[in-house]
Amino acid sequence: MALAVQNHLPRSYRSADTFAPPPSVTLLSGAGVSTSSGIPDFRSAGGMYDTLRPELLTATEQQRKMMKLEPTAVVSWDIFKNNQLPYLELRRPFILEGNSWKPTLFHVFAKILDVKKLLKRSYTQNIDGLDHKVGLPRSKLINVHGSMAEVACEVCKAPYPIEDFRKKVKENIKDIYNPSSQPSKSTPIQCLSCGSPHVKPTTVLYGRELPPEFSELSQSDVDNSHLIMIFGTSLTVFPAAGLPDLASPPKPRVIVNRDYEPGETSVDPEANETDFIITGDCDSVILDIVEAAGWMEEMERFKDVLCDKSKELLKCRLTKGKGR
Repeated sequence: MALAVQNHLPRSYRSADTFAPPPSVTLLSGAGVSTSSGIPDFRSAGGMYDTLRPELLTATEQQRKMMKLEPTAVVSWDIFKNNQLPYLELRRPFILEGNSWKPTLFHVFAKILDVKKLLKRSYTQNIDGLDHKVGLPRSKLINVHGSMAEVACEVCKAPYPIEDFRKKVKENIKDIYNPSSQPSKSTPIQCLSCGSPHVKPTTVLYGRELPPEFSELSQSDVDNSHLIMIFGTSLTVFPAAGLPDLASPPKPRVIVNRDYEPGETSVDPEANETDFIITGDCDSVILDIVEAAGWMEEMERFKDVLCDKSKELLKCRLTKGKGR
């Protein structure tokens, strides 16, 4: 196990070369755990919001002005309730290509925790649905911002078969990323139950409430966990980012991310000796943790469901281990 990682795990759960996870762990994940899958980024520089071109979207001039001032308005209830097409045009690649994306090492790590009955709950800010692809039980997963893996009517809540929805999106929604393709004009997709055009993946729009289970379960889950582990998020998007704040020191909290600046939340290693920050790539750190826990054999069993980048990283680590 890498020394830098070893020195940033709770002392009560590690020895010189091993890591023994406690009886109950709560996870919180963000976009950083899914980047190995090649999923388009929404929030960071160069992402979909940063490069949004409202003039390409099917919208009124007033709606385009709203999106130009605040790009996230494209996925807001204020616009969607009157015009569903900008949302569907922006998310068209996500909807059509989502079935081809594969899990990363984080998703398998969560599944291994579940199999070993160590997972209290996994909270994810991601909408990619990759957690479902490793067979994580719905009872153990909270999609804080909803999911692209399910489709329903925003008005009557009736579900819409996802493959049928993908077919409709391909037929009805223009591709703003390839304007020369067909169709050249977008037309609404109607709910199979109520006829409303408000059908979409079950992602949470700005201005709408988060799933009730987030507020109903989060405090209890944190209280009944021995360890809080946060992966792939800089904890800037609330209220999900406030999950670690529900746990007060001395309960250990570990953040794994490419970068993290204390201040947005109460997680601060300088102020709390039971807070830990590991800066680095999520996949690499996961392998360090899994290796220290003695779970590489379990991880290897999931190699066929992994995305190519995660699979290659796992292969290299296994080869290195066998060569010792």
